[in-house]
Amino acid sequence: MTTAHNITLAPAATLTEKELWALFVTHTMQSTFSMGPTVERYKPDDLLRDPGIYGHTAQLSCNVADAAEEVDNPESELDCFIEDIECYLTNLKRVREDFNRLKDSLLIESDDDESLYRMPAIGDSREAA
Repeated sequence: MTTAHNITLAPAATLTEKELWALFVTHTMQSTFSMGPTVERYKPDDLLRDPGIYGHTAQLSCNVADAAEEVDNPESELDCFIEDIECYLTNLKRVREDFNRLKDSLLIESDDDESLYRMPAIGDSREAA
């Protein structure tokens, strides 16, 4: 008696850039030295939503205008806003660069115009300390 084994392989899970982004922002990123120890952990969503040291960027345009009118030293107040915005821009650039590297590593070569990405291996999802 002969038994035939037929296996139909399902296509690999693919994601659009929007779907990949949704996974990326909610999972913890980890930077590790080549020698092994973890240097830093963060969630991209935390950096994107961080209002800065002074909290001024949460409602930026209204706060800048109101604060400059209400304080005795508007130059110092503007310096605080500038510092917050520079830090926030640094965070935005970091998140963009990390997402770009992730996209490059998961891109599925295709003749189509739409880019598709492999499902990433999602490891330990504990919060960053």
